[in-house]
Amino acid sequence: MRLLGLLPGGAILVGILVFGLGPLAIAGPGALPFVDVRSDFTLFDPNYAAKHDTLAQRATALKLRLFTLEQTGHPMVCAHQLLAEVSWRLSSTADWLKIEEQLDQLAELVANPDTDRTPDPQSPTDGSWGHCLSAWFFRLDTSYNHIADLAAAGEGPPYSPHFLDRINDPTRLQEYLSGIALSDIAHEGIDHRRELNNALADLMRLILKDEPSNYHWDGGLKAELMALILGSLRDPATGFWGETYRRGNTKVRVQDLGMTFHVVRYLNGGVPDWPKIIDTLLAIKDLPYPQGWMRGNSYLTHDLYDVVALMHMGWAHASGVQQATMREEIGAMLNWCLANAVRPDGSVVVMADDDSVEAATYNAVSFLREVGYFSHAERFWTTQSFPGASNLALKLRASIKAALASGAGGEGGGYYRSALQKLSGD
Repeated sequence: MRLLGLLPGGAILVGILVFGLGPLAIAGPGALPFVDVRSDFTLFDPNYAAKHDTLAQRATALKLRLFTLEQTGHPMVCAHQLLAEVSWRLSSTADWLKIEEQLDQLAELVANPDTDRTPDPQSPTDGSWGHCLSAWFFRLDTSYNHIADLAAAGEGPPYSPHFLDRINDPTRLQEYLSGIALSDIAHEGIDHRRELNNALADLMRLILKDEPSNYHWDGGLKAELMALILGSLRDPATGFWGETYRRGNTKVRVQDLGMTFHVVRYLNGGVPDWPKIIDTLLAIKDLPYPQGWMRGNSYLTHDLYDVVALMHMGWAHASGVQQATMREEIGAMLNWCLANAVRPDGSVVVMADDDSVEAATYNAVSFLREVGYFSHAERFWTTQSFPGASNLALKLRASIKAALASGAGGEGGGYYRSALQKLSGD
């Protein structure tokens, strides 16, 4: 993986983007095997690779132009929504017509950035946000962020989010989540992993916390959701959560780093089999994301944040041997981050798989906060001191405030504001 480095002044160093077709990793001794489901798309469409590569090259060029616009003060909220969805379709579907349609829409916005300055409004019809998105789970994900911001201010959405009615019944919830927990790519041309990951994370936070305040959830929904999470959606062999794939006459369960992080985080670490989870986490370090930690031959701070957060939550449940191994891995991840993801001046390096400059900044800050780089009190894994931490925090704050002042914010500015809160210790 090459990097999209933000140069002084905000310029972007051109690199290569990979939409789901990165190099394969070879499992090392003691590691879990990598399950390559990409070949299943070729069974669905023999010309899959050629079609995918042509469209991915176009998406790459548009993404680079969009990142440049974002960094120079164009928020481009609609364009970023389109980019997120079309990136998912490229990596997880063979829906060529929809991909081409969304790329055309994205190209129009990138060519005319002044037309993309409208904030994302809530729909008065169904109460959702994400007016430039078409997939329901993406609208759910975007809507959750707005609902959470309103809840933090003690408010509910102006319009009741009736788009949630789709799953507001124990039977409908079970049918929806169970349906996307199994992918038959060779026959259907879609990998549901991303949808399961996002939808499960958002629904956990909404249903288990009774949010939003002006929406009534069915009384049996929490019990059904927890039964699914601790039952059929969890792999007892690894302790992880992840997608299951139908391949011929067999079903293959695959561990998923991001999905497992979300479940464990939103259950506040209250999950079974912590020693097994830690063993699995360490065993998958050399596998490609989402089955492991790697993005090509490098990392992504988003994934490393997931890794270290799981280690943090599981630290008290780990054996001495497991803690020693985790301590070594955390030190190596921190060194990598300081050398490759953030610069001494507080700017960030945007990796090929980052969703936006704003997201890259938030993920880097989140990782450093999780390892306790800025605070001795949060440094759960070591007593080591980091003399440069205070200065880097100041630089990061200044860089983020400058981005917000310029109007930049590919995620609407929410991630920048969250990053500032993490840097302040809140």
